Amino acid sequence: MIYKLIFFFFSMSIFSCNSTKEVSTTEKEVKENNKLQDEDLAIKEIYYQKWIAGIKGGGSGINLHLTLEEKLEKGTNIYKIQIENIETTIIQNIDELNYIASFETKQNELNLDEDPLKEYGNEAPKQKTTNLKKGQVKIFLMKDNKTFYKIIEDVKEKPMIAYPSMKPQNNDE
Repeated sequence: MIYKLIFFFFSMSIFSCNSTKEVSTTEKEVKENNKLQDEDLAIKEIYYQKWIAGIKGGGSGINLHLTLEEKLEKGTNIYKIQIENIETTIIQNIDELNYIASFETKQNELNLDEDPLKEYGNEAPKQKTTNLKKGQVKIFLMKDNKTFYKIIEDVKEKPMIAYPSMKPQNNDE
């Protein structure tokens, strides 16, 4: 009787391991099937530009500019973009061909000082783990309630914009 129970549990564990492999293969196939082709998302121009406010706590971020060659099909929209280890769903549709994605960073909110005690309160940056390399961007689209993505290589970075620390004073008064 004990041998039958041991054999039963052993055979169940073998079958469960085999079914797990099939599920992971299926997930991999789904990911590959959801990869967009070049003709599905024709990009005319794409670049990103970091910016930083001129005052501490004023914010910092990255703006990604995307220009398409053709407008997206009806019912299709860009809903998420990843760059390096950050992502955003804040995407402005300027017109049918031009989009701007805004990524928030914490670069201007850290208190840096020679005295480590004065840096108390800084939080370690929280980053989402992605497999993207520097210069890669991953664009996610929603079409007919299905998610598709495309990875863009060699995205150019324009020089950072450092906004002034205060408005220029008007001396004409």
